[in-house]
Amino acid sequence: ILVRAEQFNDSNRNELSFRFVDSAYAANKDKITIVDKFFYYNFYFAAYHRAGKHDMALPYADSMIMEAIKEPEDNNKMLAEANYAKGDAYFALGQYEEAYYYTYLAKTQVRHNLDSCGISDYNYRLGMILYKQGRYRESVRSFKESYEQSNICKNVFLYFYRRQELLDNIGICYVKLKKPDSAIIYFDAALKHVEGGMNN
Repeated sequence: ILVRAEQFNDSNRNELSFRFVDSAYAANKDKITIVDKFFYYNFYFAAYHRAGKHDMALPYADSMIMEAIKEPEDNNKMLAEANYAKGDAYFALGQYEEAYYYTYLAKTQVRHNLDSCGISDYNYRLGMILYKQGRYRESVRSFKESYEQSNICKNVFLYFYRRQELLDNIGICYVKLKKPDSAIIYFDAALKHVEGGMNN
């Protein structure tokens, strides 16, 4: 049901997707599990978040958290996903302290369940939040951790691009810290990464 609804969203038929999901939810209310509810709320969170309606997305992240708390078997993973979503919405709203809190909380909840590639995404997001807060030294540390952890990620374009972005981000932080020599090292590394292509 949610896959079909996403197809409606992808073709800019959001209202149709909402009606489709809601009618399916109502028709199957007696069979709906905690996990089903979690992904129902996640669907609405993602739809509003993508549409730039982050204040409308936030209550759905809260509902995801409430469902995750009820599900003991997969509690940490679901809680992490919900808190990460909440952090993402706060980041988009420019509320960086709240964004940092929920993103860091999510990272602590999944650190034993993810490989370093998965943790790399959390450190990338933390680095972005710290940068927005003007905490450039801490941002450098998070970006460097993310870069090192992304070594094992599959060599697809997303991570090729991400690794180049991380090197540039570290360079920009060093510019902010008035360390131009360090900045040049990372800007040069980013250029070499691009020149080397997908084999890097």
